[in-house]
Amino acid sequence: MLLSHLPRELRDHIYTFVCLAVRDQPHPSTCRKEDRKVCERLGYSFAPIVKDRVWFERRLIQNPLLSLLLVNRQVHREAQDVLWRMGDLPNCVLDVMFLKDEALWPTWLSVPNVRRNLGTVYTQFRVFHAPEHLRTREAFDLYGSEGPGPPPIVWLFYHLLAALLRNGPLTLDKDDDSGSFTVRTLILDFLPASEKGILPLASFVQYFKEIDDISASTNSDLG
Repeated sequence: MLLSHLPRELRDHIYTFVCLAVRDQPHPSTCRKEDRKVCERLGYSFAPIVKDRVWFERRLIQNPLLSLLLVNRQVHREAQDVLWRMGDLPNCVLDVMFLKDEALWPTWLSVPNVRRNLGTVYTQFRVFHAPEHLRTREAFDLYGSEGPGPPPIVWLFYHLLAALLRNGPLTLDKDDDSGSFTVRTLILDFLPASEKGILPLASFVQYFKEIDDISASTNSDLG
């Protein structure tokens, strides 16, 4: 049966289902650095050492609904109507893999429509051991902090957030100041580790314990 033979209500449900389709979340075993790119923009981070530890997708994510716009005039009009009814603030899904002691790998799983103003961005974080082919050559302690500032892992997540607010679901091929993205609601969902031997991060826990001790001592002195 042809799509045009279905009732309009069913066609709209199909368009909506295609528009809200969610890609399969990646797994470290199938990821390749050749398909990713780091953002080397200095302004994104106060800790340049972590700039090469956030791996973004090279290709621009496209909604599958866009291909329907090229079918014919009727489907084009109906698909556009579905996009319009979804409103000006699209809701997106972002997956972030944290490879222990190594890097962050963000992947946009669902982007109904690319707009500068996003609605709700649901972001899930998953932690894995880093496979051999994704490890960096230089050993680096993400959790230790020699100076008064936070450890590099804090700047790692800051670098991720700054780059995503600058580029959104777009590629990083044009690293300029053409604009930025806003997010109305950001949901952070940290999923439990599925592999053994990942947590706890002892040195990272110790860092926050020291911060709490300093804060308690300061409040005591002020009292």
